[in-house]
Amino acid sequence: MRLPLTAILFLSVWSAQAQSTNTPAKNDFQSFQIIAQRNIFDPNRSARGGRGEPRETSKPARTESFGLVGTMLYEKGKFAFFDGSSSDFRKIASPSDKIAGYTVTDIEQNAVKLETNGQSLQMTVGQQMKRADEGEWKLSATKETFETQSKSAPSTESSATASSSSGDDDAVVRRLMEKRAAEEKK
Repeated sequence: MRLPLTAILFLSVWSAQAQSTNTPAKNDFQSFQIIAQRNIFDPNRSARGGRGEPRETSKPARTESFGLVGTMLYEKGKFAFFDGSSSDFRKIASPSDKIAGYTVTDIEQNAVKLETNGQSLQMTVGQQMKRADEGEWKLSATKETFETQSKSAPSTESSATASSSSGDDDAVVRRLMEKRAAEEKK
């Protein structure tokens, strides 16, 4: 009879140990911290290596520009056509109109004269004025189209606003220039 008593005793000790190992562990925040650390839905999530150190984010410089697309001189007056990076710079101006803080003082066949704060400058067809981060306007030395500008640097506006240069556009420009030359001969 001794055997069954030791078996019962052994079974009771064994079941007590099994119950102590099967009980749930104490649930505290440390147990679930990995969920907060690796939450893929967290909008403020960053790379693991950068924790604790604030990352310097540089804001890209906002560049604004406008350029003289063309001029038109006829009996109804003188007009200058501007195109730019903002709707404020896309306009048809006549003498005494303003664009980007400059006053159009004169319009010639292939150029306009602009004035601000007593300083005047001449802008020829194809040239652009540019400024970065609300800085000072600077006249670009080279003639640049808005298409080449949009290819070299991303603009703040849609690329649909940039003019395209295709064979059809060249033909239209050529016809307009021929018509203008014929009108000047009259």
